[in-house]
Amino acid sequence: MKALTAPALESILGDATQGAFQGFMEEVMKEQSLPNIFGYSSTRHQTLQQPDQALLYRIHIAEAKLGVSRSTIYRLVNEGELVLIKIGKRSSGITAASLHALIERNKALAS
Repeated sequence: MKALTAPALESILGDATQGAFQGFMEEVMKEQSLPNIFGYSSTRHQTLQQPDQALLYRIHIAEAKLGVSRSTIYRLVNEGELVLIKIGKRSSGITAASLHALIERNKALAS
């Protein structure tokens, strides 16, 4: 099966793709204007924002930023090194301030 190029696809689909694309772009722009407390604008598009814009990081984001496992994140919470905030019954986040403070403390120890 031969792949279609963008111009060929546009000629086949016509104005329908323009309308769908326009709607998609409007939705993306609207989501980007929403405030983010978890470091990304929504659960559908999890693009990371600047670190100082987020107030909380979801557990998987904190894992990635620190390069540690989920169990290490919870161990650091139990030891008081990170602050966990519960949001509802099943959601929680690590405060950005505690994550950055942990990094700074470990930088100082390494020096």
